[in-house]
Amino acid sequence: MRQFIFVILLFTLFTGARAQDNIEVLTSRSEKNRKSEQYYSIATALYHNGKYEKAIKYYDSAINLNVRRLDLYLSRAEVKESIGNYVAALVDYATIIEIDREDPYAINAYFKRGLIYHRQNNYLFAISDFTHLLDMDDFGETRTMIFKGIQQNEGGEVEFAGVTTVEKLRADVFDARAQSYQMLGEEKKALLDFERAIAYNSSEPVYYVNRGVVLLQS
Repeated sequence: MRQFIFVILLFTLFTGARAQDNIEVLTSRSEKNRKSEQYYSIATALYHNGKYEKAIKYYDSAINLNVRRLDLYLSRAEVKESIGNYVAALVDYATIIEIDREDPYAINAYFKRGLIYHRQNNYLFAISDFTHLLDMDDFGETRTMIFKGIQQNEGGEVEFAGVTTVEKLRADVFDARAQSYQMLGEEKKALLDFERAIAYNSSEPVYYVNRGVVLLQS
């Protein structure tokens, strides 16, 4: 009987210790997430105030505490783009895709990475990323996100200042891919994509201008 009670006591002490360890782990994780969110808020405020280098440092700290939170990489990449550090931004976009290419945030990463590839004259890589987006089955199942970046072509610079609907997002991707086709001299493919962009968002004048440039060059 005493032996049985001793075994029960040992089991109780063991399970109690395990439960305490679990509580401490959960508390630690919760604290890390809370601190990460705090760093994220500070970084975002610094970014909006034009203090880019400091913002990146706070985003670094936020990511170190929560390495799988994809929107942190997305925000940090945007700051890196703002200071012209496109290679570093590419690393963040690639990290998002590597962590979870099926996550809706990866849609943003593919789009932004494609824009940078275009900017670096890597048009085939850009087309590959844009095509991947357009071929996705769950392309329409996106979160509320803002897409920013500069797309260059012979007609000037096109700024992607924001996307509010799936149709506009698709239109921007078609427009971006068309510009990459244009730079490769594939006018027919470019014109087809410009037509598709207009079909999805006929109220965007930039698409008509871009299409007109190709028609004038044909």
